[in-house]
Amino acid sequence: ERMRIDSVGNVLIGTTSATTDLAYVPRLKLSGTGPVLYLEETDASKAYAIAALGGKLYFRDATTGSNRMTITSTGLVGINRTSPSYELDINGNFGMYASTTASRYIEIGHGRTGNGNSYIDLIGDASYTDYGLRIIRNNTGANTTSGILHRGTGALTFNAQDLADMTFFTNSNMRFNIQSNGVVRPGASNVQPFGTASYLWSELFANNGTINT
Repeated sequence: ERMRIDSVGNVLIGTTSATTDLAYVPRLKLSGTGPVLYLEETDASKAYAIAALGGKLYFRDATTGSNRMTITSTGLVGINRTSPSYELDINGNFGMYASTTASRYIEIGHGRTGNGNSYIDLIGDASYTDYGLRIIRNNTGANTTSGILHRGTGALTFNAQDLADMTFFTNSNMRFNIQSNGVVRPGASNVQPFGTASYLWSELFANNGTINT
């Protein structure tokens, strides 16, 4: 027996039992070693397949013989990856399209019930394979530290490429500003010291400059 349609409309191929965890009927059930559902689009000369093999579920471009998505038995999902290492493991680029004015954002650590690190790692070389640049929110509570960690001897650069100022704030107040013409000024006039009695600058250099008071 190769195929059976039972009394409630289940289509069974390679099995005589309709038992599954699905909540809907009729069902299509394929059983065997490496069962495959093959879809052929004749007007576009394209073919696709959904296959279960070796404890993984594959979504394949059967025209080119390429695996496009893999889901492992533990729930790891690979896009253009047959052996994903993460819950979502992508070999390639991804984008977040927005056709309206709606916001788009990424939240890391959403729904926490305790403290934990949240970070983004950028890897751009074969030496620092864990991260070359890390943006991190640390794990010691609501008043923990955040950091930008840069590795290697190359410069860490902050660059406003167009005619824009760079502004630095603490406690929601602007503390100093680097204007697009290179002028460095405090956040407000005549209210901020440059160093303190306990934290002195060792040297200050100027070339025929002027100090105005």
